[in-house]
Parts: sequence; structure tokens; C-alpha cells
Amino acid sequence: MSYYRAALASARMGDFTAAARLVQCSLVFKEDAPYTRRFLELLRGNADIDASILSRLLTLTEKQKYKKALKIRLPVNTKAHTIRGLLYAELGNFPAARQQFALALALDTGNTLARNALLILTR
Repeated sequence: MSYYRAALASARMGDFTAAARLVQCSLVFKEDAPYTRRFLELLRGNADIDASILSRLLTLTEKQKYKKALKIRLPVNTKAHTIRGLLYAELGNFPAARQQFALALALDTGNTLARNALLILTR
């Protein structure tokens, strides 16, 4: 079983901490791409963002239209900053991604997805 599949299984069971760690392993080993959709799937079950907006984001990331996805208005909260960070990372704009992850952590120090992604990007 790939790290990605194990992460999804953990997320389905509600263990987002384990899911974030497994996704980090997937990233380190360059197991699967693109990653943004997978991170968004992990966020989906635990998000305080309107379901229709998340659905639009998932559709755009599925089609790899990350620039369009970044134009979607999101609320100012930790999950929105995390999503933007993931989209910027997918586009290769790592300084902007790091900034978004830092903003997410400033709002919620317990955001393991943002913390793990920031650790990966600062190596």
C-alpha cells in the first residue's frame, strides 16, 4: 500500500494527524502527483468552508487549473490559508506557499497539514 493510500485511509477514519504524516512521507518519496487534490480531500472532511466552494476547488485541481483555483474567494481562516499554500506549492511558487502556511499556523498552531508542508518546503 502506498503512503498516499494509507493517508486517505487515516483521513477517512478521522485521524488527520496520521494522514498528514503519511502524506509527508508520500511527498518525500515523490510517490504521487499532483498532491494538492489529495490534501484538499483530507481537508474536505474537516473544513469549515462551504461544501460547494470545496467542490469547485476539487474540480479545478483535478483539472490542474491551479491559477483559477487561487482566484476562488475563501474565508480568512487556517484551512483557507492551507489550501492556498498547497495551490501555490503545486504551481512551484514556494515563497508564496510558505507565506500561506505560516499564516495558517499563526491562526492555528495545531494545523498539522500546514506545519508538515512548511517543514517540507523549508528543507
